[in-house]
Amino acid sequence: MRLAEGFPQGFRDEIGFWALELSGHGYHPELLDRAKVRGMTEAYPHQLDVLVADFAPRVPRVADVGSGPLSQLAFGAYQARIVLTAIDPLADVYQRLIRLNRLLEQAKYKRLALEAESLADTCGEGAFEIVWCRNALDHSRNPALAFRSMVRALAPGGYLVLPQKAWEGTEENWHGLHQHDVYVDQQNRLMLQSMINGRLSEPCCLSCDLPLERISSTGPSSKVGEWFEIVWRKAG
Repeated sequence: MRLAEGFPQGFRDEIGFWALELSGHGYHPELLDRAKVRGMTEAYPHQLDVLVADFAPRVPRVADVGSGPLSQLAFGAYQARIVLTAIDPLADVYQRLIRLNRLLEQAKYKRLALEAESLADTCGEGAFEIVWCRNALDHSRNPALAFRSMVRALAPGGYLVLPQKAWEGTEENWHGLHQHDVYVDQQNRLMLQSMINGRLSEPCCLSCDLPLERISSTGPSSKVGEWFEIVWRKAG
């Protein structure tokens, strides 16, 4: 596929997956349904409304980091509950796929072709009241830098929400974008191990020494491939 030319293999795999799904010939029709109100409603994480309400009467600025082509948070933008910016390094490619497949999106929101590592430098310190990153942190080039950038881009008093699969690098046998394991340890700390030159690094804590208060956690992670979610509030 010409759209994938020039990208690393992991990104090419991602583009190929979404090219198939957005064409209507994929295996996950619920993903394509996100362009429509019904699908957006089903995909939207309604637990986010509790955090959104904390900023009333203001409408919070929300970053969906690693959003893919059709943000899971689109319904919030559709109902004007949030001002949404979808962040993804492949955002421009996804926009072209959406046009090529003549998808009519019901929600309107901003998309930025941006790596998570550059979020704060590009959008600014304190640019968002809520940063949401669903199962994308471990796909980043440098998860430690990406996590710190998300914290920097978060306004004081804002929320960082991380729903994530544990040990996905291990689960995917370190294929493509899956070069990192992210998990929650027994102290409910967010931990990282990376595969570097064929060797697994020592664990490091991503959430330590940052101005974050943990609001909730479903950790610790007990097995490969299970989902966890942590919500932090940035000190203000």
